[in-house]
Amino acid sequence: MPTKHRPARFVTAHGAWVWLLLVTACGGSDAERAKTHDGKPDTPTSSDDSRAPSPSAGDPQAPSPSVAVAANDAMTQAPFDATPSPDGKQVYYTALGRDESGDAVPGVFTVAASGGAISTLALGDPLTAPVNISVSLDGQTLFVADPAASAVFTLAASGGTPSPLAGTSGYAPRGLVVAKGEDKRQYLYFSGRAPDTQAAGVFRIDPAGGAVQTLASGAPFEDPAGVAVDAKGAVYVVEASTERASARVIRVEGDKPTTFVEGIGIGFPAGITLTRDDTTLLVSGLDPDSKRDVVYFVDVATQKISRFTKAVGEFHEPAGLHRAHDADVFAWADSQANENGTVYVLEP
Repeated sequence: MPTKHRPARFVTAHGAWVWLLLVTACGGSDAERAKTHDGKPDTPTSSDDSRAPSPSAGDPQAPSPSVAVAANDAMTQAPFDATPSPDGKQVYYTALGRDESGDAVPGVFTVAASGGAISTLALGDPLTAPVNISVSLDGQTLFVADPAASAVFTLAASGGTPSPLAGTSGYAPRGLVVAKGEDKRQYLYFSGRAPDTQAAGVFRIDPAGGAVQTLASGAPFEDPAGVAVDAKGAVYVVEASTERASARVIRVEGDKPTTFVEGIGIGFPAGITLTRDDTTLLVSGLDPDSKRDVVYFVDVATQKISRFTKAVGEFHEPAGLHRAHDADVFAWADSQANENGTVYVLEP
């Protein structure tokens, strides 16, 4: 894959080790590429889907939630993704930690949403590229997408050794989220590639493991990333197509995928979530004009896009974004903010 498509932070900030980690994870195709050339997002180009709105200079102002630092620590650098506990009081995140030899290795960590001491839940093997994390509805189990290991790992929220989730081997999972489906059952939704056909798509599985259900695969998916699910079972997926100069969000209802919004810039990993009432979609992104972090707020009913940049707009390496299951508390990460990367908590 051309190096010009790599997010700059994984070369300049963390050296060859992380470079190799992500080359392995992406299998030669950077699925959640930041849509960048030399670290800057492409300017959105025209699309064949005129029904999908794109952000513009005239967009309304986004809401202005409070933003607080949950974690910024030299021993847990470059956070990839973060998710709050169901009640929003704790934050779980993936990042690079340090083993006994002082080498950088991937791990899973936790900290109070208000900040404080950081606890290590898992470090090193079998984790290779833990780019996305979610938590079960009861808060007892963590799920980690690891495309380099080609599996979803499960881990007790109290810590331990991650275990592959039966049924997910070979899917090269990218983004994931635990949510209730249209039948009100709990599922783990994830994006990735089918092991048999290598077709990109979005899938779901019982959180206990088992058979994987394909929700949609093939076109228009090429490089699906972050996933969010509303109360009716509609699935929203960030898509970073190799054929487009900018990213878009695809909505899957039933087995039908359609472009929901487009013309946005995204980071790695691409984060996406919904407010608890499903009225607003949030996407962790890069502003095409300023080349800085932005959280896109998308009105689900009108598809109008506004931008939130307060406190985050000075950075340029946006990563994961998730909401607490039972509260409008959001965990968002920038992999380079404040030198080591920072996990933030956003609240209304």
